[in-house]
Amino acid sequence: GSVDGQAHILSPFDNLIIRRGWLRDHFGFDYKLEAYTPKAKRQYGYFALPILWGDQLVGRVDAKADRKPKTFIVRNLVFEPEFADHEAFMPTFVGRLRDFAAFNDCEHFLVEETEPAHVKQPLEQALAGHA
Repeated sequence: GSVDGQAHILSPFDNLIIRRGWLRDHFGFDYKLEAYTPKAKRQYGYFALPILWGDQLVGRVDAKADRKPKTFIVRNLVFEPEFADHEAFMPTFVGRLRDFAAFNDCEHFLVEETEPAHVKQPLEQALAGHA
């Protein structure tokens, strides 16, 4: 369950994330920064960041700020296989993505891939402000 109901996009160097073995043992979350992994072997993306929702690590997001067209690209959003509470999670996560985009001076959003696939359309609609 969610403790504070807030979603947080964490740095790969966050104190919670940096101890990979502990993270795997306590959260069942196997995390690796894939920037140095050959593209064909990446599972989640170049710079996929862990997503904390309350007291659970629920997934990861690989995003990129394309500054010229002011577009924040969600290259890949992947939820942990056992996570299913997408509807409750989405509003707070969309808020975080909007903050992240604004910080990077982006005004538009592009969602490329999500897993599961059915999350893509609600995410696009929420980011477009039609939620």
